[in-house]
Amino acid sequence: MHNDIEEPEVPPNLSRSDRERLAVLLGSILLIALCSITYELIIGTLSSYLLGNSVYQFSIIIGLYMSAMGVGSFLSRYVTKNLLEAFFWVEIGVGILGGLSATALFGLFVFSPYFQWFIWLWTFAIGVLVGLEIPLLTRYVRRYAALRHALANVLSWDYIGALAGSLAFPLVLLPQLGLLNTAAAVGVINLAVAGLGIWFFRDEITGKTRLMGAFFIALTGLIGILLTSTTFESFLDRRMFADTVIHKEVTKYQNLTITAWNNDLRLYINNNIQFSSADEYRYHEALVLPAMAAKPDAKRVAILGGGDGLVVRQLQAFPEVEEIVMVDLDPRMTELASEHAALKRVNNFAMEDPRLRVVHDDAMAWLQATPERFDVIIIDLPDPNNESLAKLYSVEFYRLIRNHLAEDGVAVTQSTSAYYSVRAFWSINRSIEMAFCEDRCEELNLLPYHVWVPSFGDWGFNLVSKTPLEPETWVFGDHAKFMTRENFQTALYFPPDLARQDVKPNRLIEPVLMDYYMRDWRRFHP
Repeated sequence: MHNDIEEPEVPPNLSRSDRERLAVLLGSILLIALCSITYELIIGTLSSYLLGNSVYQFSIIIGLYMSAMGVGSFLSRYVTKNLLEAFFWVEIGVGILGGLSATALFGLFVFSPYFQWFIWLWTFAIGVLVGLEIPLLTRYVRRYAALRHALANVLSWDYIGALAGSLAFPLVLLPQLGLLNTAAAVGVINLAVAGLGIWFFRDEITGKTRLMGAFFIALTGLIGILLTSTTFESFLDRRMFADTVIHKEVTKYQNLTITAWNNDLRLYINNNIQFSSADEYRYHEALVLPAMAAKPDAKRVAILGGGDGLVVRQLQAFPEVEEIVMVDLDPRMTELASEHAALKRVNNFAMEDPRLRVVHDDAMAWLQATPERFDVIIIDLPDPNNESLAKLYSVEFYRLIRNHLAEDGVAVTQSTSAYYSVRAFWSINRSIEMAFCEDRCEELNLLPYHVWVPSFGDWGFNLVSKTPLEPETWVFGDHAKFMTRENFQTALYFPPDLARQDVKPNRLIEPVLMDYYMRDWRRFHP
């Protein structure tokens, strides 16, 4: 029978100097943990912004980062002397790689077709260095405390720092600084840990001259990024967007960019085009006019999304509509539509329509909470390229739509490209069918259709009602530039290469849509 052996207690009577050194080291652990989690969040956010599919991107980034930390921890066994000096070299390396991460990876996205590989390699490199930090510090802290105390101190401060970083990134750093400056600022924190430590432990370090030289060179580089980030972003924008960027901001929910060239104004959300003023009338007429023709006596209209005001502009042609409710998650989007001069010209000052009531909320949450019913519901949301958006194309979401329609009401949704993402288009159609008919609709109350929008390509829509639809009787009026009864009849035809696919409906418990969407688009944009 083995007896538990208690390890030696804390070395007796730590001096004041030793206690100060221990405090400096524990404070360093808090800061490096804050930096570590922030780099992970920066790279995950950046890859989600640029490539979409946030669950996939964050899963890969987190997995790579954690496994790389394991590699770093394993490699720490080969550091057998000068633990503090090795730690400070690691900190300088983390500060350089982490501080440059957003700037370098944005540049690689613009200039290299191998961006995804670079993200993985950069993540792994930072992770290896971060994995070296805690083992090196823990071994050094043991001179001031027994192993159980050393581990307890190191890990507790490490976890506290991780919490601080995970809160600071979404609440403070990203909204206030943006990705480029956040990465550089956090890199400066890593370097500050190294610089303070080199000075505080200067008597124990033999290579402090080389360390301080590397520290100042790295610090100068990161400060340079902070001072020139606006210029660098403008340079990248010129390479990423064909037209002049006249407005760009990162909101709490998304990245908004407005470009202009001659009379063509374009809005991008997370670098995906939302409209071109040269041809957006084709998209918005196709979205709005068939629904209004199907329900010509509509009094109450709900718009889910559409924060740019262009759907409201289409409804200006229908004075019989008494109330318009717009539900858009991002207040900054609707504020831009109300305040930005160029956007106001394109939407014809639609946000000033006295019939309009704007609600800032998640569309699904709002539908779950509101008792209101509508004659027409127009769904103008971005494509389902992340989980938050994909749920708004689910069977469960469309059941909420059905429940909030008047008995003879009509709903219509943009349904991504019927050509570039044909399986996603028909999955949306199948989801609506399941929501409104439980299985297959026997009567003609679900109409898939598609139109050509030059800046988008072949774009798809789905229009549904609780009652049979008779499009051959619809009157579109003479105010349309594109959508007529004849054009709509043509839009209902799908050639063999766009024919109905054997796909699953998109459900919250089985979210297949985003996978269809990403795989379909990857065929044309690998």
